[in-house]
Amino acid sequence: MVWHLCEPLEFKAPDPDRFRYWLWHLENTAAECRADVAAGARFDQAKWDKANAEGLLEDMDCDAAGEMLRSLREAGRIPAELLTAVSEALGDE
Repeated sequence: MVWHLCEPLEFKAPDPDRFRYWLWHLENTAAECRADVAAGARFDQAKWDKANAEGLLEDMDCDAAGEMLRSLREAGRIPAELLTAVSEALGDE
């Protein structure tokens, strides 16, 4: 869960001036995940992919959302039921 909630790039060494924030973010995310797992939550890649795509579709005003949707689509991480909506949002219908 922590791996998916923190961008994989965040696990690389941060700039020295951001190290304290990076460490806090990682520790905080891990603590939240431990609590969620203790409460019965489990990671489900299909649910994650769907929620991620839906959130990005809602955020299309942000330039990064389109880039993320494209990369997720290229990686095959967009659920079939959202492919049409993603193509329309990206303008490649």
